[in-house]
Amino acid sequence: MTEGFRPDIPQSVLDQIYAAIDAEIYVISPHVALRAAQYGYSLADAVRVARRGTPIEWYPDRNRALFAGQVTIEGRVTWLHVVIGYARHVPVGLATAYVPNPTEWVDPPIRRRTP
Repeated sequence: MTEGFRPDIPQSVLDQIYAAIDAEIYVISPHVALRAAQYGYSLADAVRVARRGTPIEWYPDRNRALFAGQVTIEGRVTWLHVVIGYARHVPVGLATAYVPNPTEWVDPPIRRRTP
């Protein structure tokens, strides 16, 4: 986890996400499973990043947040980004997860590169 970095995500949003994951009241989109097969991470990896990763971007207009964390894929430690959707009356959902493209993200990939 990258200590100290956190976008302006309200603590109430983080609490909602963490509580749902802790209580195992969340959904995993088919897109996460598709990407897992493509990149080689497990669904457990994606859930772990959603719960213990660093929140790096917040999209309040879409009720989504982006988390980053490290996972091991084929014996190599790499970063994984997980997009989590949340809303009041629906379960928290892992919308997608992917290995960040180094041409788009700084290292570690917690901030986008500026053009």
